[in-house]
Amino acid sequence: RRHRQVDAINMMYRTEGITFVDPSFPPTPKSLYTSTESATTWKCRACAARNPLPPAPGAQELARMMHDPSAQHQTVKCAKCGTECNMLEVALRPSDWLRPHELRDDVTLQFSTVPWVVIRDEARADDIRQGHVGNCWLVCALSCLAERPETIRKILLTKEYNPAGVYQVRLCLNGVWHAVVIDDILPTNPLSCLAYLKAARRSLWPVLIEKAAAKLHGSYE
Repeated sequence: RRHRQVDAINMMYRTEGITFVDPSFPPTPKSLYTSTESATTWKCRACAARNPLPPAPGAQELARMMHDPSAQHQTVKCAKCGTECNMLEVALRPSDWLRPHELRDDVTLQFSTVPWVVIRDEARADDIRQGHVGNCWLVCALSCLAERPETIRKILLTKEYNPAGVYQVRLCLNGVWHAVVIDDILPTNPLSCLAYLKAARRSLWPVLIEKAAAKLHGSYE
Protein backbone atom coordinates (compact mmCIF):
# COMPACT_ATOMS: atom_id res chain seq x y z
CA ARG A 1 0.00 0.00 0.00
CA ARG A 2 2.86 2.39 0.84
CA HIS A 3 4.44 1.77 -2.55
CA ARG A 4 1.14 2.56 -4.29
CA GLN A 5 0.92 5.80 -2.32
CA VAL A 6 4.44 6.81 -3.34
CA ASP A 7 3.76 5.86 -6.97
CA ALA A 8 0.65 8.08 -6.97
CA ILE A 9 2.61 11.01 -5.49
CA ASN A 10 5.34 10.61 -8.11
CA MET A 11 2.72 10.49 -10.87
CA MET A 12 1.12 13.69 -9.55
CA TYR A 13 4.51 15.41 -9.75
CA ARG A 14 5.15 14.20 -13.28
CA THR A 15 1.69 15.19 -14.55
CA GLU A 16 0.95 18.33 -12.51
CA GLY A 17 4.29 19.43 -11.07
CA ILE A 18 3.03 19.16 -7.47
CA THR A 19 5.70 18.38 -4.88
CA PHE A 20 4.65 16.31 -1.88
CA VAL A 21 3.74 17.86 1.48
CA ASP A 22 3.04 15.18 4.11
CA PRO A 23 -0.38 15.95 5.67
CA SER A 24 0.24 13.49 8.51
CA PHE A 25 3.49 15.23 9.57
CA PRO A 26 3.07 18.80 8.31
CA PRO A 27 5.74 21.54 8.34
CA THR A 28 4.28 23.24 11.43
CA PRO A 29 5.38 23.69 15.07
CA LYS A 30 3.41 20.63 16.18
CA SER A 31 5.82 18.45 14.18
CA LEU A 32 8.78 20.08 15.95
CA TYR A 33 7.57 20.21 19.54
CA THR A 34 5.37 18.17 21.84
CA SER A 35 3.44 21.20 23.10
CA THR A 36 2.78 24.89 22.53
CA GLU A 37 4.83 25.60 25.65
CA SER A 38 7.85 23.84 24.15
CA ALA A 39 7.43 25.82 20.94
CA THR A 40 7.43 29.19 22.69
CA THR A 41 9.96 28.71 25.52
CA TRP A 42 13.46 27.36 26.12
CA LYS A 43 14.23 24.73 28.75
CA CYS A 44 16.93 25.19 31.37
CA ARG A 45 19.21 22.14 31.46
CA ALA A 46 19.95 22.63 35.14
CA CYS A 47 16.47 22.91 36.66
CA ALA A 48 14.22 22.08 33.66
CA ALA A 49 12.30 25.35 34.09
CA ARG A 50 10.74 26.89 31.01
CA ASN A 51 11.75 30.44 30.08
CA PRO A 52 10.27 32.79 27.48
CA LEU A 53 12.26 32.98 24.26
CA PRO A 54 14.37 36.17 24.05
CA PRO A 55 13.92 38.51 21.06
CA ALA A 56 15.33 36.79 18.00
CA PRO A 57 18.45 38.42 16.50
CA GLY A 58 18.35 39.34 12.84
CA ALA A 59 20.02 37.15 10.25
CA GLN A 60 23.12 39.37 9.97
CA GLU A 61 23.56 39.51 13.75
CA LEU A 62 23.08 35.76 13.99
CA ALA A 63 25.70 35.14 11.29
CA ARG A 64 28.12 37.42 13.16
CA MET A 65 27.49 35.54 16.41
CA MET A 66 28.29 32.22 14.71
CA HIS A 67 31.67 33.39 13.41
CA ASP A 68 32.79 35.89 16.06
CA PRO A 69 34.55 34.02 18.91
CA SER A 70 33.65 36.73 21.42
CA ALA A 71 29.95 36.40 20.57
CA GLN A 72 30.07 32.68 21.22
CA HIS A 73 29.99 33.47 24.94
CA GLN A 74 26.72 35.41 24.90
CA THR A 75 24.18 33.78 27.18
CA VAL A 76 20.61 33.95 28.39
CA LYS A 77 19.84 33.33 32.06
CA CYS A 78 17.22 31.03 33.54
CA ALA A 79 14.74 33.09 35.56
CA LYS A 80 14.33 30.30 38.13
CA CYS A 81 17.84 29.10 38.96
CA GLY A 82 20.09 31.65 37.25
CA THR A 83 21.91 29.09 35.12
CA GLU A 84 23.23 30.58 31.90
CA CYS A 85 22.47 29.00 28.52
CA ASN A 86 24.32 29.68 25.29
CA MET A 87 22.44 32.34 23.34
CA LEU A 88 23.25 30.72 20.00
CA GLU A 89 21.60 27.47 21.03
CA VAL A 90 18.38 29.35 21.76
CA ALA A 91 18.61 31.63 18.71
CA LEU A 92 19.22 28.76 16.29
CA ARG A 93 16.09 26.85 17.23
CA PRO A 94 13.98 25.82 14.21
CA SER A 95 12.03 28.73 12.79
CA ASP A 96 11.08 27.58 9.28
CA TRP A 97 10.86 24.59 6.93
CA LEU A 98 12.67 24.42 3.57
CA ARG A 99 13.31 21.98 0.72
CA PRO A 100 16.92 20.89 0.09
CA HIS A 101 17.41 23.25 -2.88
CA GLU A 102 16.47 26.20 -0.64
CA LEU A 103 19.10 25.49 2.03
CA ARG A 104 22.27 27.41 2.79
CA ASP A 105 25.46 25.56 3.65
CA ASP A 106 25.89 25.74 7.43
CA VAL A 107 29.66 26.36 7.17
CA THR A 108 29.88 28.95 4.39
CA LEU A 109 26.30 30.28 4.75
CA GLN A 110 26.19 30.28 0.94
CA PHE A 111 23.82 28.59 -1.46
CA SER A 112 25.40 25.84 -3.55
CA THR A 113 24.79 24.53 -7.05
CA VAL A 114 26.17 21.07 -6.18
CA PRO A 115 23.25 18.67 -6.62
CA TRP A 116 21.79 16.90 -3.61
CA VAL A 117 21.89 13.12 -3.45
CA VAL A 118 20.50 10.60 -0.98
CA ILE A 119 23.88 8.85 -0.62
CA ARG A 120 27.03 10.19 -2.26
CA ASP A 121 29.10 7.16 -3.27
CA GLU A 122 29.12 5.34 0.09
CA ALA A 123 27.64 6.63 3.35
CA ARG A 124 30.32 7.95 5.71
CA ALA A 125 30.33 8.97 9.35
CA ASP A 126 31.47 12.46 8.37
CA ASP A 127 28.28 12.92 6.33
CA ILE A 128 26.74 13.93 9.66
CA ARG A 129 27.41 17.01 11.76
CA GLN A 130 25.67 18.00 14.94
CA GLY A 131 23.62 21.18 14.89
CA HIS A 132 23.34 23.71 17.70
CA VAL A 133 20.27 21.83 18.95
CA GLY A 134 21.35 19.11 21.40
CA ASN A 135 21.13 15.85 19.43
CA CYS A 136 24.57 14.33 19.92
CA TRP A 137 23.04 10.93 20.75
CA LEU A 138 21.54 10.70 17.26
CA VAL A 139 24.78 11.85 15.64
CA CYS A 140 26.61 9.04 17.43
CA ALA A 141 24.02 6.42 16.47
CA LEU A 142 24.01 7.37 12.78
CA SER A 143 27.81 7.63 12.70
CA CYS A 144 27.97 4.03 13.94
CA LEU A 145 25.38 3.04 11.35
CA ALA A 146 27.51 4.64 8.63
CA GLU A 147 30.18 2.02 9.35
CA ARG A 148 27.75 -0.46 7.77
CA PRO A 149 26.70 1.25 4.53
CA GLU A 150 24.83 -1.85 3.34
CA THR A 151 22.47 -1.44 6.32
CA ILE A 152 21.81 2.20 5.44
CA ARG A 153 20.85 1.14 1.92
CA LYS A 154 18.36 -1.34 3.38
CA ILE A 155 16.85 1.38 5.58
CA LEU A 156 16.49 3.89 2.75
CA LEU A 157 13.82 2.44 0.48
CA THR A 158 14.11 5.55 -1.70
CA LYS A 159 17.72 5.53 -2.82
CA GLU A 160 17.83 8.43 -5.28
CA TYR A 161 17.07 12.12 -4.91
CA ASN A 162 13.39 12.57 -5.76
CA PRO A 163 12.24 15.95 -7.15
CA ALA A 164 8.68 14.99 -6.17
CA GLY A 165 9.81 15.34 -2.55
CA VAL A 166 8.61 11.94 -1.30
CA TYR A 167 10.80 9.32 0.36
CA GLN A 168 10.38 6.04 2.19
CA VAL A 169 12.53 5.05 5.16
CA ARG A 170 12.33 1.70 6.96
CA LEU A 171 12.68 1.97 10.74
CA CYS A 172 12.01 -0.29 13.71
CA LEU A 173 10.08 0.96 16.75
CA ASN A 174 9.47 -1.33 19.73
CA GLY A 175 10.30 -4.39 17.66
CA VAL A 176 7.95 -3.52 14.79
CA TRP A 177 9.29 -2.45 11.39
CA HIS A 178 7.61 0.48 9.64
CA ALA A 179 7.95 1.85 6.11
CA VAL A 180 7.70 5.56 6.90
CA VAL A 181 6.65 7.92 4.09
CA ILE A 182 8.03 11.45 4.48
CA ASP A 183 8.47 14.62 2.47
CA ASP A 184 11.77 16.51 2.22
CA ILE A 185 10.65 19.75 3.85
CA LEU A 186 13.23 20.08 6.62
CA PRO A 187 13.42 22.19 9.80
CA THR A 188 15.72 25.20 9.42
CA ASN A 189 17.07 27.96 11.61
CA PRO A 190 16.75 31.70 10.84
CA LEU A 191 19.80 31.48 8.53
CA SER A 192 18.07 28.94 6.24
CA CYS A 193 20.46 26.23 7.44
CA LEU A 194 19.38 22.84 8.72
CA ALA A 195 18.37 23.19 12.38
CA TYR A 196 19.09 19.67 13.61
CA LEU A 197 21.47 17.28 11.86
CA LYS A 198 23.75 18.86 9.29
CA ALA A 199 24.10 17.04 5.97
CA ALA A 200 27.72 17.17 4.84
CA ARG A 201 28.65 16.39 1.20
CA ARG A 202 25.05 17.35 0.34
CA SER A 203 23.96 13.83 1.23
CA LEU A 204 20.39 13.62 2.46
CA TRP A 205 20.44 10.22 4.13
CA PRO A 206 21.04 11.48 7.72
CA VAL A 207 18.26 14.08 7.64
CA LEU A 208 15.82 11.70 5.95
CA ILE A 209 16.36 9.08 8.65
CA GLU A 210 16.08 11.82 11.28
CA LYS A 211 12.78 13.05 9.86
CA ALA A 212 11.36 9.53 9.59
CA ALA A 213 12.29 8.88 13.22
CA ALA A 214 10.69 12.18 14.27
CA LYS A 215 7.48 11.27 12.44
CA LEU A 216 7.44 7.82 14.00
CA HIS A 217 7.74 9.37 17.48
CA GLY A 218 5.29 12.22 16.83
CA SER A 219 7.72 15.17 16.72
CA TYR A 220 11.39 16.13 16.54
CA GLU A 221 11.33 16.87 20.27
